[in-house]
Amino acid sequence: MRYEDVLADPEVRERYDLIGEIEKITTRMSHNLDHVQSATDKAIRVAEMLVPFSAELNGGNFVRVDNGMLNTIKIAGLLHDVGIYDEENGTARKNDHGKRSHKWVKGYLQDKNVDDGTKESILEAVLNHSEGSDKLVGKIIAFADKMDVRRERVFVTPTAKDDKDRWQYRNILDTDFSVKKGVLIVNYSTDGKLDKSSFAQNNIQKKQVSLTESLANHFGLEYCFLMDGEMWLGAELGLSDKKFDFPLQIR
Repeated sequence: MRYEDVLADPEVRERYDLIGEIEKITTRMSHNLDHVQSATDKAIRVAEMLVPFSAELNGGNFVRVDNGMLNTIKIAGLLHDVGIYDEENGTARKNDHGKRSHKWVKGYLQDKNVDDGTKESILEAVLNHSEGSDKLVGKIIAFADKMDVRRERVFVTPTAKDDKDRWQYRNILDTDFSVKKGVLIVNYSTDGKLDKSSFAQNNIQKKQVSLTESLANHFGLEYCFLMDGEMWLGAELGLSDKKFDFPLQIR
């Protein structure tokens, strides 16, 4: 099964269209087709950027980023949020959506006769994309998903400001990442109005830090966070600029 076929599948597109319509009035952050495609693009960048580091961790046994691996990552990235739609309640819900996604994707892949190895990798990544995974594809999807943080994903609804964690993302224009000199660098581009101290206590952002640390550790990398291209010094995150004695620029 090719990613392009899944993306063109009316069943998949209609489900994300439904999620998109419901979320406009019931939730505060989008999980529509635009989001999962953006997360998928970031996941491919992660794979191409980081997997070569795995050779050093496996006694020189290089893990090849081939078309099969990229196809698996793309499909997992595309399908990871199908469970946002809760059939039982006829609405869009974040709670337990990883489990609902896993259930839906399992049936979908069985219908498509996907081979067991590919199916297992996709299902594991989908199930654990919110809390993190101990598998390579799962780690990549979880990290890429949390890197799709940008103003366009936040809905301005009557109750949106009540969710302070997500409302703060109205101040983030884009989130980008790079690897330089053995350091996984994450950079938030903002509108200059983001309260950095408050953002450091943001529960979603803390999860971003946790998943970034997990991915960096897997590849034997250091990691750090920048804000508008400058080192973000947050004691709450346990980060320090002292170990980095080179210019840190994301681009």
